[in-house]
Amino acid sequence: LKQHWWDRTYQHYHPGVTLMWIMGSVIEIARRINPDLRVYNKDNFLLLHTLAKYSLVFVQLIISLGLMGVLGKILDRKKSFILVAFFSLEPFFIGNSRLLHLDVLLTLLLFLGLALGFLGGQGSKKYAFLSGISLGLAFLTKSVAIGGLLLVSFYFFWSNYKNISKTLILEILCLGGFLFIIFAIFPAMWVSPISTFKEILNSAERVGVRKGHEQIFFGVETTDPGIFFYPVLVFLKTSPILFGGLVLALISLIPLFPQIKNLPYKLKNFPPKPDFGLLMFIFLIGYFIGITYSTKKIDRYLIPVFPALAYFSLLGYQRYIPQAKKNLAILVSLSGLLFLNFAFYPYQFTYFSPLVGNAKNAHWIVAQKPFGIGVPLLKNRMVSNYGFASLAFYDPKPMSMIYPSSK
Repeated sequence: LKQHWWDRTYQHYHPGVTLMWIMGSVIEIARRINPDLRVYNKDNFLLLHTLAKYSLVFVQLIISLGLMGVLGKILDRKKSFILVAFFSLEPFFIGNSRLLHLDVLLTLLLFLGLALGFLGGQGSKKYAFLSGISLGLAFLTKSVAIGGLLLVSFYFFWSNYKNISKTLILEILCLGGFLFIIFAIFPAMWVSPISTFKEILNSAERVGVRKGHEQIFFGVETTDPGIFFYPVLVFLKTSPILFGGLVLALISLIPLFPQIKNLPYKLKNFPPKPDFGLLMFIFLIGYFIGITYSTKKIDRYLIPVFPALAYFSLLGYQRYIPQAKKNLAILVSLSGLLFLNFAFYPYQFTYFSPLVGNAKNAHWIVAQKPFGIGVPLLKNRMVSNYGFASLAFYDPKPMSMIYPSSK
């Protein structure tokens, strides 16, 4: 940016633009204050890394509070607080939120965009435009969020299909917000918008859909673990509290199965009246189909569905817990999540459900992606036993952005 190399602000298909602004701005301020921080080295790397990480956590907190306010207009204030707290305190979610990465940031922006889109579909032009902005930020975080824009566009038509002019206005406002934020904060779009956009989508399809990723699934090494990978991960990477609510939600659907014979009649009255739960259900189905079709399967790709899973889990508990005991159940559930976080601290990123027994069993089911876990401990052990030592990197590409030639 300082050299006006606008085209080089696109470096990866993610494309990670929001994260670059968050951490880049904070690090630039630190460099202005302290000239010793202007060049990365082994002495100041940890400080700059920590500043970047705390800035990301702070922004995620602000988005969560905004999400709570928007959900309060859909549910109510108490339910919106419980819902956001419910998925935010999931150990695997917290573990990923503390990484200097994109998945939790994507999740919050995408879910916020869907919630704003739901309000926009009820006729609010303001929320339709804000939905486009949030979904644009989500897309600038990870390109997979383009699906959120398609879903909201479908929802606008679904909610107002009898009023085509109203539908068009909402669609234009949402798309306008989407394009506005992309061009506003992504300098690569200023010089080559079409080629940049095409490269993002083409590279995402090439790497995410066709290339695959090494994974160990039930003890077998593979590059495509198949359709059962993510359903198993829902059990393995969610708390027994969230998973138990999902089981109750599924049980509550059993009485509906005899009504399948009435499906032809109900199709005559299609589409059904849209509600937030139905929008979340369509999102879950669409997202699971997308990540299952992709050959590149990683456990953290499950993170974006945590808010929707938490929503249905709460519905499951709400269906079977008596009204008089709901406050107690909420207290017990949140306390249980806090206990799990303390039990796995500081490595919630490696969380596995206690129901599988131990880490060895969990690793056999789905192998833990290393992702830097344990590197600070390794550094401390090296220094205490050997003093300063040179180490080889297994994956030098990220470090080459910091140290020339990965020195």
